[in-house]
Amino acid sequence: MVITVTVFFGRIQEILELYESPDIDSLLLEQPSKSAFKYQCKCAIQKTWTNLLEAEIDNKSTLKYLYANVLAIGTPHTLWKSLRSMVSEVKMGITKARMLTGTFMTQATRYKFKIENSDDICQLCAIYSEDIKHILLECPALHSVRQLYYSRLKVEVIHVIGEKKWLELFGNQESILLLILDCSKFSENFNTEHITVITKISTKIVSSAIY
Repeated sequence: MVITVTVFFGRIQEILELYESPDIDSLLLEQPSKSAFKYQCKCAIQKTWTNLLEAEIDNKSTLKYLYANVLAIGTPHTLWKSLRSMVSEVKMGITKARMLTGTFMTQATRYKFKIENSDDICQLCAIYSEDIKHILLECPALHSVRQLYYSRLKVEVIHVIGEKKWLELFGNQESILLLILDCSKFSENFNTEHITVITKISTKIVSSAIY
């Protein structure tokens, strides 16, 4: 019995240390109210796992388009907050989330992992290797349908930051790709409403290239 109690309190202390919370003795002395302790635990858990999430993102090249600084456990990503609860929009959101997290299956990915004896050539244009950049920015077969939403995106961004700032921030394809996949990276240039609008338009760019 004594051993069981000792193991139990030892485990409790380990958990408190993991979440950088006061030790057992301090809690017994302070004895916070139930609501105050629940709030304290919630904040500690969110902070700890948010930090671990950010560390994971830094170590994974597949997550290079995901902006870690605005992520927080318990808070949905801007992508999900920009969508309505409609089947069509949720499907668009899922596709974009897969691209954002490096889990979308392109021909280049299939070829890399030797899936179904495939090659890396885009099945639409049959010319270039198909990766995320090719799908969203380069594929000639998708140019006309993609350009419709890309033009709207550019007009919206220039309306907010001006053409000079557009050229400064988005003068290369990598920056434009990041704008489409996760504009939170540029949050210092946009308010919350702007980010929501930009996210909605960029999600349509993704869906126009897939569906």
